[in-house]
Amino acid sequence: MGQSENQPMQPDDPTWKLTQDLQNLQQSLVTGLTQDVTRLQAEKSRLLSDIQKLQAQQRSLQQNVELDLTQQQLQQQQIWAKQLAQALATQLQALLVERIQSAEQASFNPTGDPEATARSIAALDATLNRIASSVNQDLSSYQSSLSQQLSRMHNLEQQGEAILEALVSRLNQQLQASARPAPVLRSQEVPQLQLPPAVAPVPLPPAVRQSVQSPFQTGVLLVLLSTVALSLHNVVVRIIGFSNRVFGFYDLGGFISLNLGNSMLILWMRMIIVVPLMIFLGNTIYPAAWRDLRSFLESRDRSILAAVTSSGFFLFLSQVLIYIAIGQVGPGVAVTILFMYPLVTVPLAWLLFRDRPTRLRIAVMVAILSGVILTAFPKLAASESISWLGIFAAVAAGISFACYLIAMQLSFRKLHPVPVSIIQFTTIFVLTSLSLIFFPTRLGLDVLPEGRLGLIGGGVVLGTLTLAGYLLNNYGVRYLGAARASIIASSGPVLTALLAFVILPGDPSNALQRIQWLGILIVTLGVLALSFEKLLMQRRAKPVG
Repeated sequence: MGQSENQPMQPDDPTWKLTQDLQNLQQSLVTGLTQDVTRLQAEKSRLLSDIQKLQAQQRSLQQNVELDLTQQQLQQQQIWAKQLAQALATQLQALLVERIQSAEQASFNPTGDPEATARSIAALDATLNRIASSVNQDLSSYQSSLSQQLSRMHNLEQQGEAILEALVSRLNQQLQASARPAPVLRSQEVPQLQLPPAVAPVPLPPAVRQSVQSPFQTGVLLVLLSTVALSLHNVVVRIIGFSNRVFGFYDLGGFISLNLGNSMLILWMRMIIVVPLMIFLGNTIYPAAWRDLRSFLESRDRSILAAVTSSGFFLFLSQVLIYIAIGQVGPGVAVTILFMYPLVTVPLAWLLFRDRPTRLRIAVMVAILSGVILTAFPKLAASESISWLGIFAAVAAGISFACYLIAMQLSFRKLHPVPVSIIQFTTIFVLTSLSLIFFPTRLGLDVLPEGRLGLIGGGVVLGTLTLAGYLLNNYGVRYLGAARASIIASSGPVLTALLAFVILPGDPSNALQRIQWLGILIVTLGVLALSFEKLLMQRRAKPVG
């Protein structure tokens, strides 16, 4: 009996066939598992490569927001990113090795039972599914952590900017105090933002003092020049539409009438100058402009697409309407009525952003409404010369401008202002081009041959003033901050009225009565108060020390 057990099995023996089948099954399992192991190793390499790409993207994003962060904050961010990437890579590698080893051990232990083999295959499949699910969860967790950290870096950037502004302001006060005997401050004169008590005032030499004060002075000058350029732009529009005696010496203007079609034509000529130059200068102002534009065009986020394109549409509508209003009631009155936009932006901000209006905002809204009524009252009272079209166009321009500001605020949450401006100007160019091509007769487009040369020159001047105003404001904001720059820009109605009065003294629309000057001043002060409140709220939200 012992000899029969040691004899080799014959091919016709059923046990031999079963053994051969199990060996073949084992070989196929070994081959399949080897391929799975190879695939998982390739997947591990790809995941590690993706991690390295994410690290590179993080470093690229850090370079865009590290301008105002201190060196210590930068080192902390880099250490965090390196530790996070290393920990994730280690975790993924350990997880993959553990899962692969467990799968191999479970598969290379044949029992000779087909049901057990099937269970092993099912267990291997479940293991692979769990590996894939775990990898996806880890990647999602890493992406969420990266987004949170980038948001934190952005907040740190804003806090750094506030600290820097407070430091410059405090140094400026200390330098001024060191140049004269220190006065006794009353309680209401104490500066709101102070440095930590450990920082003591230190007298600086004149060269350093000049370098500390010059950025603020440069910013004020740039924003003021930007406001003057945009105010002068409104006066030039009036000259294009009506013949006037410029500075009281020579006649100029009246190239076209400022109806709907001709206003679009002026805006189109203006965009011919602005759009190419903005595209050319975009990377100079903001180095990542083209990258952001490419991401915007490839984005599937409909909210940002709708916000940016709608902001361009409302800006287009506002510009066309204000041109018509300038032709009907003059630049001073038209721009003052345009600045009624806070009456619309404050309720919309409450509705969309839950920004509940304060008592100051409500008072400012009442003041602005009163100022607009005072400015337009003489035009309304003179029934024989009233231009309801001009008043309506100015009001509609203010409403459109308010919608443009709200849409632009939504756009700036996900996109830098420079690519947003490029898209807005391009949208205006496309809308004006399509309107003039398909509806020239309905829009009332009419240009006389003798006025074409002057119209071309006026378009070049308007485009140059627009670009100059934008660039000067952009660089001025870098020195002052957006809140302070908006305070200076709120002088737009007064500057427009003054420039129109000086440049076109013979224009009847510029002969404003005292009640109109009072209305312009009230509107300007109202917008100034809103800008000042915004500055104070930003300072309270970013405490120093």
